Amino acid sequence: MSAPHGDSKSADRVAKTMSPDEDQKFPERIMATRKILFPHVLHTLLESKDQDVTDTVAWLPDGNAFRIIDRKQFESVVMPRYFNSQSSKYLSFTRKLNR
Repeated sequence: MSAPHGDSKSADRVAKTMSPDEDQKFPERIMATRKILFPHVLHTLLESKDQDVTDTVAWLPDGNAFRIIDRKQFESVVMPRYFNSQSSKYLSFTRKLNR
């Protein structure tokens, strides 16, 4: 794996994110234990079998997009768990999606 802009630490960090078994066991600690890129966290969240998540956000039938079903629950329950911040805001989440 080549490092973006020649940064070998970035490559190491990305390589450490490739542990789906660990992510499934401890989803609430995904962001707390190491720096992980937003798309990886989002994918882990969307693949979750957790009832709080599946009632709140889900893939569309074609699998090419997702829908947030309950914005309030997504912001108050799911975002703090997966993005490890009590101050996570929905607006910040949508900005990251549009980058």
